[in-house]
Amino acid sequence: MAQSAKVGIIAAKLITSITRTSDSHDAAKHGVYKNKVAQQFKARSHITTDQFDVSDSLNGLDEKLRVYNRDDLADALRQRLDKLSTISSNFTPEILYLLLQLSDRPLEQINVDQDLAKLESIHSPPPLTWREILDDDPLDEEGVWDNIDYAAETSDEEGSLRSFGASVETDRTVESSVDPGEPEPVFQTRPLSVDVDGLGELEKSQFWRVRVPPPAKASGTRSIEGSKANEWVLTELQAIREINFMLSGLPTSLFHLENGGRVRIEEKYVLKHASRQIFRNVLASFVAMGQDLQEIRLWTSKKQVTTLMQTMRAAIQQRLGHLSEALVALQKSFISQLQEPTVVSLIAFNRTVHEETRALLRLAKLIRTAVETQPNGNQDFLYLELLFDYTCWTQMAGDDAVYVFMAKLFFECFQTYLKPIKTWMLEGELHDRDNSLFIARCKGTESSSSSLIWHDQYELRESGSGQLYAPKFLHAATTKILNTGKSIIFLKKLGRYNSKNSEKLNSMIPSLNFETLVQSSVSSLAPFSELFDSAFDEWLSSMYSTTSTTLRDHLSSKCGLWEAVDALEHVYFFKDGALASTFASAVFDKIDRGKEGWNDRFLLTELAQGVFGGLVCLDPDKLGVQQSTPTGRLDMQRRRRSVKILRGMTITYALPWPLLNIIPPTSLQTYQRVSTLLLQIRRATAVLARLRLQITYDPPPPPFFALRHRLLWLATTLYTHLTDTVLVPACAALHSALVDAAALDELVAAHRVHVARLEAQCLLAPALVPILQALISLLDLAILLADAHALHAGVGRPGGQLFDASNRSFSQLRLASSATGASRRRHRRNRLRRRRRDDDGDSDASSIGEDDTTSDEEDDDDDDDGQASEGDLDGPSSYISFADSPFESRLRHMLQQFDRLCSFACNGLRGVARSAGGDDGATWEILAERLEPGIVVQLPLS
Repeated sequence: MAQSAKVGIIAAKLITSITRTSDSHDAAKHGVYKNKVAQQFKARSHITTDQFDVSDSLNGLDEKLRVYNRDDLADALRQRLDKLSTISSNFTPEILYLLLQLSDRPLEQINVDQDLAKLESIHSPPPLTWREILDDDPLDEEGVWDNIDYAAETSDEEGSLRSFGASVETDRTVESSVDPGEPEPVFQTRPLSVDVDGLGELEKSQFWRVRVPPPAKASGTRSIEGSKANEWVLTELQAIREINFMLSGLPTSLFHLENGGRVRIEEKYVLKHASRQIFRNVLASFVAMGQDLQEIRLWTSKKQVTTLMQTMRAAIQQRLGHLSEALVALQKSFISQLQEPTVVSLIAFNRTVHEETRALLRLAKLIRTAVETQPNGNQDFLYLELLFDYTCWTQMAGDDAVYVFMAKLFFECFQTYLKPIKTWMLEGELHDRDNSLFIARCKGTESSSSSLIWHDQYELRESGSGQLYAPKFLHAATTKILNTGKSIIFLKKLGRYNSKNSEKLNSMIPSLNFETLVQSSVSSLAPFSELFDSAFDEWLSSMYSTTSTTLRDHLSSKCGLWEAVDALEHVYFFKDGALASTFASAVFDKIDRGKEGWNDRFLLTELAQGVFGGLVCLDPDKLGVQQSTPTGRLDMQRRRRSVKILRGMTITYALPWPLLNIIPPTSLQTYQRVSTLLLQIRRATAVLARLRLQITYDPPPPPFFALRHRLLWLATTLYTHLTDTVLVPACAALHSALVDAAALDELVAAHRVHVARLEAQCLLAPALVPILQALISLLDLAILLADAHALHAGVGRPGGQLFDASNRSFSQLRLASSATGASRRRHRRNRLRRRRRDDDGDSDASSIGEDDTTSDEEDDDDDDDGQASEGDLDGPSSYISFADSPFESRLRHMLQQFDRLCSFACNGLRGVARSAGGDDGATWEILAERLEPGIVVQLPLS
């Protein structure tokens, strides 16, 4: 048959299977489809695999293997390709293309030596030859080569029939192929004797077929209670047999098995020597047992999807089989009573059966509880949890038989539940096809960076109610299990994972079953929960300790953990005061120049690297400074009036990705806020320290010296408290905790506690924002005081030099000769607005740098107008107008501001200290005690 004809036949069958049309049914449409398919086949010019693409793919694979340092695998592949080129055929490209498509991560999964050894060990058996067959079973028996007469008349059966004495002629039914001349076969019969007595006994034992009426009433005796014409009397042995069948789940005449596992007693049967009521009560106890057993059988007959439930079903079926064997043994004891006399008693049989089924009856109650709790079966581990609870309860009740039954069943199911947990802890992989494990990968993190391995890639699952998706007896260990698997993933990312070590560790894991649990117990009175916790903790530690120690040592020795911690302390906490002063002075000098580009990230980065680059623990290339663009409408001269301007720069230090799992970016933000606060305090201190007074015609009034002294004291006290009372003890505690930590999760926890301590004691927590704002406003007073004094000292002295040459923020101040009428009107409006705010009890917090945007904008307008009224100034101006009040009055007002803000900060610190308590509360109380002496007595305004 031609190739086109074969293709046409195959295409016709394909069209018929898809479109349900054929030549006999809807031939026109079928022909159209067939013509289109034929045209498509003809138009296709390349219907085979491109051998050149296959060759390029193999060459690319060879190159990839060599790039990844797998020369052994690349050499083995090249050797076989060269050998294949000598024996190739037309189908070689297709075969190679198929192998390429079937390959699955050869770099990771192929071990050349082991896989080649496995291939060499597989040898196909040689073909079987006739010589081997004849050597094993030679054909030399007598008559083996004789011809067989298939038309023989007689057989062994016929020969046996002729051995009997009597003969009876048989009628010929059909013509046979036997020669008519031969004699007809004769069939002989033998009469069989029938055991009439035995047959009668058999019929008599079938009580459901032959009715045995109640015994007749004898003289002087009482008739059987409730005996009626339709009552069938049975013996106690017959009742026991029926009960035995019912407990085995078989149909009986005495009981009816209904749907749902219910068992109903047939009312017509009575016992010969007992009243109806007593007999019913005895049967009711058996019915209760039978219904529970039938409920278990119905549960085991249902299809289970998860491996845990399949294991539990198989284990329960095995125990039901043991019960059936026990019931068979009981029945056998009654049957063999002729050889060994046995007392037939329903009461004794009830006690025996109850002892055999007691554990299964508890199990039926367990299943009923689980079904009622979770009717949809969403949490299969609930059965495991109930098994654990029932095991503990039966042990406390002293029921040893049921305790052993429940404990062994629990461990059989628990071994299946442990398999995905063990895989996770040894290999770091989630092989959870049943979706029953309490560990899950976070959504959207498949392509996340390595710095998020520990925190954001894997998490503990929770149920819809917010509870942990795991049995309660494992809740305490779930975090350790999660961290062990994450440690394995971490080691894989670091290239420190070895599958051989995993296999070795797997062989060292202790067994976890009931036998080892009993052997490890010191006392038989120890509770099962404690025994299990101890054994499971030992099982868990065998994997957790080894993995965690390996990872912790690698982070300490290879990833530079200790150097990074020291570098962060120098960069953000200014551990070296001399370097910190050099860096801060250079930054403040840029601010005092009044240029918008003071926080240029390139210049500041170069400055930081030059200052801190000499530290041994620090890599200068990782150090940088970022700038942030101000969001308000304030220009540089206005923003300079507050220490908040330092928020426009942020010091950064790049950590390697392994350390970012210990010190996450969110923690670095807290470090940056601490460094900003320290720089703000240094800014206020520097402004006050550079305030060099000169002999002028109009010396400052006494409130100036009091305010300057208190501000300088406040800044120094606050900086000392943060460094000596907060940062130094916190860093020492962090070092101690990191040294004592034995695993990565302990390192992470220690640093998390450290960051929380910094946020609380450095007043960076959300609840402490008002107190921090008050302290920042007090620091802003230092800059306002310097501006006010610069303006006061410059009045009447055009071009006068107010400060030292090093203080470039207030370099040249000169007043304009006159003010325009528009400036006077603006000044008058501003003075009325300020007076209105004072009458309303406004604290004038905006003038000292509060965060209220509206107040800032109003003050900016005021300062702008005031500046215009004072005249044009060369260089940066102070932006303070005293045209509406004398300089001394303004100083007294600033003293009142200092008193109010300092009192507010002290009272707030004492309040949160009393409510919080602990180390944080003690630190806040110490700071309040230190700040309290700085509160000045309010001076009357002149």
